[in-house]
Amino acid sequence: MLSLALATGVCYGVTAALLKIISGQLRTGVTEPLHHWVLYVTCLIGPTGFLLSQNTFQQGRLVSPALAVITTVDPLIGVAIGVSWFGEEMVGGPLVTAGELLSGLLIVAGIGVLARHGARLLHHAGTPAGRVPSSPTEPAPIVLGEPALSEGQLRSRL
Repeated sequence: MLSLALATGVCYGVTAALLKIISGQLRTGVTEPLHHWVLYVTCLIGPTGFLLSQNTFQQGRLVSPALAVITTVDPLIGVAIGVSWFGEEMVGGPLVTAGELLSGLLIVAGIGVLARHGARLLHHAGTPAGRVPSSPTEPAPIVLGEPALSEGQLRSRL
């Protein structure tokens, strides 16, 4: 699921960069983008990213880790393309670079926490009352017809 989220974020970031090129071409004339490959590649990559995101969200019941990956990778790809393709300059310095690295590590750690905590909540929510799984890695059975647990009940099971 996370690999699909990563691919989705990459597609979104590339699409954003290509749309920047198309918007620049529109300044020349409304039909100008029709004469360049960028529009046609955007018409392929954009919907591909959308389909990947739909597949990502259909793969499992937990969307928060996938959403965190998509919303993190998309701007990172956009910045990387802006610096490498468009010649954008990043304001730097040792303090700024250290802050960016620390922020990136916190983002990755947050994604890890979301993935672990969400899986644990899902595991406990699917466990029928009175039955304790034999191990934390044992998949929780899904019981049809059992009422949904409230937030307080979920927290008490943790």
